[in-house]
Amino acid sequence: ARPAAPPEPPARPPAGRAFCTLPLPVLTGLPVHVNAAFELSTNRRDLWADPGGALEGEGRTRAVWNDLLLKDVVTPAYARLLSELHARGLSDSDYYALWPSDVPPAPWGAVASTLYAGLLRLPALRVGGGLGRAPDVAPALEAWFLEDEEEEALVRPALFALGVKCAAAPHAVRDLLAVAAAEEGGLRWLAP
Repeated sequence: ARPAAPPEPPARPPAGRAFCTLPLPVLTGLPVHVNAAFELSTNRRDLWADPGGALEGEGRTRAVWNDLLLKDVVTPAYARLLSELHARGLSDSDYYALWPSDVPPAPWGAVASTLYAGLLRLPALRVGGGLGRAPDVAPALEAWFLEDEEEEALVRPALFALGVKCAAAPHAVRDLLAVAAAEEGGLRWLAP
């Protein structure tokens, strides 16, 4: 007999679900599950939300609570998770599978948009790697992005050897970072 090997993480995480202690029948559109003290409808099927700004009174208070909870608690916790997962030795594909690949509908879209805005300055984006070296992490605003995907695998290790922080991220991640960075002057691009 031998010890069981730890299970391999899935190539793509399951669809993220919302929890309020117990599971809710709500898919978040994020690649992670979210558990928080949400304000729920009486049938526990929906989060209080006010996308059009038409609610008043207690309904508005509940919707604002959920909005603040998502932006000010869930999003920073998610960003920290991504930042700390880098050290766990996940492959690039498994690591980036935990990043949102698009902006889901409200209210979950606020998490993805706020997350990417925060990741512009948080060291979570993998840079470098290749030539037998493990990748490092850097804030997106400090990294360089290559425009040509085919040349990227060839050029990135050489740039890393020269000390250039060249990002190794899927196009969906780059696209969402570029949207978030638009107000900051944009990302830095290299064309080999």
